[in-house]
Amino acid sequence: MATQLAIFLSIASPFLLAWIIVFGEMVPGIYGALRTQLLVGTPLLVIAILGIYAASSVIYGVLTFNDCSEARQELIEEVSQAKADLRRRKVIE
Repeated sequence: MATQLAIFLSIASPFLLAWIIVFGEMVPGIYGALRTQLLVGTPLLVIAILGIYAASSVIYGVLTFNDCSEARQELIEEVSQAKADLRRRKVIE
């Protein structure tokens, strides 16, 4: 199973390589306004897409978050047991 870094690099490498080729003027004929737009616009577009993805992931997680009353009760019980244990050891009053 590939790590997340390997997956990211396998997806991002072709795009980064294409950007470097255009940036380094290795392809004749791509000059002027188109080249400037590609060089400036591509990183900004990637950052914008990543921001939209991050925001949508957070919003989706908030919207699909489930309230688990059983886990809540279990947690309250564990906290009360811990408090009782700390009182017994005279750590808290």
